[in-house]
Order: sequence, then C-alpha cells, then structure tokens
Amino acid sequence: MTTNHLDLPDDVSNGLLFVLLKYVDRSAETTVSFVAASSKPRVVKWNVSPGREKTIKIGLMPQKAEHYVVKTKIQGPAGAIAPLAGKQPSDIHVWLVKREAPTFVEFEGRLSQDSPVWRIELTAPEPDSKGAKTE
Repeated sequence: MTTNHLDLPDDVSNGLLFVLLKYVDRSAETTVSFVAASSKPRVVKWNVSPGREKTIKIGLMPQKAEHYVVKTKIQGPAGAIAPLAGKQPSDIHVWLVKREAPTFVEFEGRLSQDSPVWRIELTAPEPDSKGAKTE
C-alpha cells in the first residue's frame, strides 16, 4: 500500500460541482481549486464562467436556465504538456435554474478521466394529448 501527501489550498472544492455552481456569481469568472482524482491525484484549477442562458419549460412555466462553462487548468509543467499529449480535460457545461430551490437541468462533459463525453438531461413524462389510455 502506498501513502502520499497532497497539500490542499484553502479554496479547494469538494468535487460536488452542482452544489458549487449554486453559489457562483454569474457576473464574473470564478476560479477554485479542485482535486482531480486520477492515477496520480493533483490539484488543478477550475475556471467557471457564465455561458449563454436558454429558456426551458418546467411544466407549463418557462424558466431561464443559466449555463456555466467549467475549464480545467493544470498547473506547472504538466499543464504545458497536457494539450500536446492529448491529456487536457475537455470543458464541462452545466445548466441550472437558480431560484429558491436551484434545479439541475443539463450536464455535458466527462465523468472521469479517459471516459467519453456524457450528456445528461432531465426528462419529464408528458401526458397523452389525446387522452387515450395505453396498456
């Protein structure tokens, strides 16, 4: 068994991206530290910037979904080499409705190192407009 020590900065995120984004101010870019879990864990920076809002419907009510773009910045020499070696993490896109009870809407990004890009969306069943019964 191998044990290593990793110094963590005061602004380190706990990895719960959706919770973090509930408290991000859309008027400016936000940068936090994040522990990237990989074969060799390291502290990276997440630069969170506002993206383009879109209108969605929750039931019959239109709502504004706020878009956040999360860019991962690897520090030091590894950060300079990562894009050349094809190891630069792709951007993460998250859409939230920020109201009294913030609501997750969509996610697009990698869920782990070397995984494909996933797109996760909420869905809600819609009633049959004709009122026909199905079996």
